[in-house]
Amino acid sequence: MPGSKFIQAQEGALTTAAGPALTSFLNAKDAAYSSAAPKAFLNWALLDERFNYISGGVTQVPVIASGQSKQVITANMPSVIPKNGYLYIYVSNESPQDVFFDNVTIQHHRGPLLEEEHYYPFGLAMSGVSAQAAGKLQNKNRYNGKELQNKEFSDGSGLEWHDYGARMYDAQIGRWMVMDAMLDKIPGITPYNYCLNNPILLTDRNGMWTFTGDGISTEDAGEIARFIAALKNDAKDGIKNAITTGAEVAHTVFTDLAKVVNEHPEAIKYVNWALQAFKIAASHAAEQYPEKMSWASLLAAWLFELGKPKVEFDENAKTTQDLYDLQGVNEARQIAEGMAKSGQKSGSITHGWTYGTDAFWKGVETLDVVTSFLGSYETTVTWKTSADGTVIYTYTVTNTTSWESASRLRKAAKPNGEHRGIIDNRNRGDKGIELGGNITEVWTWWEVDITNLQLSNSNTKK
Repeated sequence: MPGSKFIQAQEGALTTAAGPALTSFLNAKDAAYSSAAPKAFLNWALLDERFNYISGGVTQVPVIASGQSKQVITANMPSVIPKNGYLYIYVSNESPQDVFFDNVTIQHHRGPLLEEEHYYPFGLAMSGVSAQAAGKLQNKNRYNGKELQNKEFSDGSGLEWHDYGARMYDAQIGRWMVMDAMLDKIPGITPYNYCLNNPILLTDRNGMWTFTGDGISTEDAGEIARFIAALKNDAKDGIKNAITTGAEVAHTVFTDLAKVVNEHPEAIKYVNWALQAFKIAASHAAEQYPEKMSWASLLAAWLFELGKPKVEFDENAKTTQDLYDLQGVNEARQIAEGMAKSGQKSGSITHGWTYGTDAFWKGVETLDVVTSFLGSYETTVTWKTSADGTVIYTYTVTNTTSWESASRLRKAAKPNGEHRGIIDNRNRGDKGIELGGNITEVWTWWEVDITNLQLSNSNTKK
């Protein structure tokens, strides 16, 4: 192969195709040239799929010694090609003498990499940065390993849907093509949503339920359905019956939640997300104004962490009227009235009442909703005697509703025995299951004793 315009045309075409970055490669031949041999080379250049120059090299022909008719030369190429693209191999001669290249061969050993695929968050392929090895069958298992239904029509087009088993998914719009079979378990979001509209954090393995990136608990759709149903029924029964809020229902709700979270700690984000739907429903069903709140509404406020962590009630509140004759309040009343009648004109006492096993079961038997809900509480009585003998008593009942209070007296294996499996208290905002954060209730009312007023009037008449 003598030097000719053909060689220049070859290299010119390659330069034009690969761009200016290849110019330095072509000029490198001058640096590699040795005048002891013809200026003839075996050349190679690696280009990517967009014909961008990646790497290249040259090997100068050796000197043919006396008595030799030919000599083998090998291109100094890397053993592994780093990416898909094109390998351009050619021979060139820029010397005035003839150089003959015979039997140029290329051996291609295919590597294990068949395909490189990149996706947008909702699963649409990024064709510009994806690649497939040449000469291989098309890989149908694509986004999340799901089979892509494409090119199924005679004209080469297709639906471009991914088969997840339960449903078909269209990554072009980020939506399922049929409604969620468990749509009643997730109210408030479209039944066509994919991964709750958060495919970066979540994924879906079978078109039935959403998972975190760690691959956690919710694979068993039946388990999730039972869990959600149990939570819903427990909450509904507790709000409806109220009497059981002190022990059994509270413990059952938390146990159902804790079972899933303890087995799969990564599920906590989903569990708390699921609870939001129930919190919204409870907020609509439960009264939010203290004056109108029932004990059932107060249960919902604690269990679903509605409203503020401190609720104050005055003498006009419905629940306040239920406190007048409680055992702990009566005991505090007797102490304060005794001190007032003994001549102490003013003062204040605080009396605690402990919620025991007997009191709990007695409350259940007699449908004493108040006792069962309050558990242990404190009653503060402040009194002041006026000049005419009238005594005004101000009552303040303070109670903290918490998991410890709700769970320490649930029914044990032995009749009337205390259950020591106390659930730890949590404040609103603490990490963990966002359910049953502590709330404080404060009831205030006043009572007037005019007994001494009547005696004073009779003494005045005398």
